[in-house]
Amino acid sequence: MRRIERELVRDAIRLRQNLHRHPYPSNMEGPTAEKIVNWLEDRDVNVIAKNLGGGHGFLTQVGNGSKRILLRADMDALPTLEKPNTSCSWISGNIGAHHGCGHDGHSVALALGLASMRVPDDVTVYGIFQAAEETGEGAKQALRDDRLSELRINCGVFGSHNIPGEPLGEVLVVEGLTATASSGFCLSVKGIRGHSSRSNTRDTPIPIVCQTALEALKRSNDRTRCAVVGLESDSVNYGVSPERSSLHLTFRSSSMSLVEEAIEHVEQYARSLAKMQSPNLELNSHLIEPFSETVSRCEMCEHVRNAAQAANLSMRNLETNFPWSEDCGLLLDHWSCGGCFFGIGAGMDVPNLHEETYDWPDDLTEKLASVWIALPLVV
Repeated sequence: MRRIERELVRDAIRLRQNLHRHPYPSNMEGPTAEKIVNWLEDRDVNVIAKNLGGGHGFLTQVGNGSKRILLRADMDALPTLEKPNTSCSWISGNIGAHHGCGHDGHSVALALGLASMRVPDDVTVYGIFQAAEETGEGAKQALRDDRLSELRINCGVFGSHNIPGEPLGEVLVVEGLTATASSGFCLSVKGIRGHSSRSNTRDTPIPIVCQTALEALKRSNDRTRCAVVGLESDSVNYGVSPERSSLHLTFRSSSMSLVEEAIEHVEQYARSLAKMQSPNLELNSHLIEPFSETVSRCEMCEHVRNAAQAANLSMRNLETNFPWSEDCGLLLDHWSCGGCFFGIGAGMDVPNLHEETYDWPDDLTEKLASVWIALPLVV
C-alpha cells in the first residue's frame, strides 16, 4: 500500500486543528463542511453533492468501477464548553461548542484518505461527510436525499469511531450488534402551584416524576438499561409546590423495539399514577434523539480486518458491543450489502469521549486514513 505524502499529512493535521478551534454543533456545521470541501477540491477530490437532505452533509466520489463502497465520517461538535488544556493551542474559540467526541478527526482522516487513495479500476469509493450525528438526525436527513439513498452501493458501508483507553491505532471489530439502540424520553407533568405546607398536595407534579424515576430505575437491567439524566421544576422555593416538573431519562438496549417497549411501560406507569393521584394533573411526553441499533455484517468485518492488516495496524475482535449509540447504523441498514462500523484506539491516556478536556490525537489521523485507503483494495 502506498505511503501517504508527509506534507499532505501535515496539511490534514493543520485542517483538523483549525476545525477544533472553530467547532459547530449539530445542524450548524456549514462552516466546517465548507472548509473540508475546499480542502478536498484543492486536492482534486470530486465533491458530487452538497447540502444532503437540506442539511450540511456532502458526498464525494473517487473512481468509477462496478464495485461500490461508501465510507462515512461525522462532522458535528458537542454543544458543551471545552476546558483549557495547556498542551493544546487550538482550544475552541466558539464558546459553548467543543469537538469533544473527535468528529473533527474523523472527518479529516477520511478527507486525507480520499485525497491519498488510488483505487482499482473496478472500484468506486463514495465518501459521506455527515452532519448532526450527536442528535441522531444526520443519517436520517441525508438518506432523504436521492443523491445518496439511490447510490447503488454493493460492496459495503463503513464507518469508524475513535476509542480512548485503547492502544493508538488498534482497529477494534465487533461482529453483529456493534452499538446500542437508545432514546431520550421526557415526561412533563403540569399540576397546580400551591403552598408547600398544604396537606392537599395531590395536585403537585413532584410525586409523579419522582416515583416514575424510581420505577424506571427499578426495571433497568442488562436487557434494557435506563439512566436518569435530569429532574426539573419550574421553580425552587421551599414554601411553594411547583406547577410543572419534568423527568428526563435515557434508555439503551440491543434494539429500538426493546427501547420503545421500556418507554411505553414507564409512560403508562406515570399516567396510571397521575390518574390515581389527581384529575388536575396533565401529562405530556416525547422522545429525544432516538438512535437505532448499529449492526455489522460478518463479511464486512472481514474486509476491515484485511484493511487493518494491509495498513500494518494491529487488530482485535471484541466480544461485546460499544455501550453508546451511533446513527451510522441507518446507513449500514439502508443497503442490502450491509457494512461494518469499527472502533480505532485513540491511545491509553486520552480523556474519555465528551469530557471537557478531550482532544483528538493528531497521531491517529494518518492511521485511520490508512484504513480508508486500504479498504478499496480488499473488497
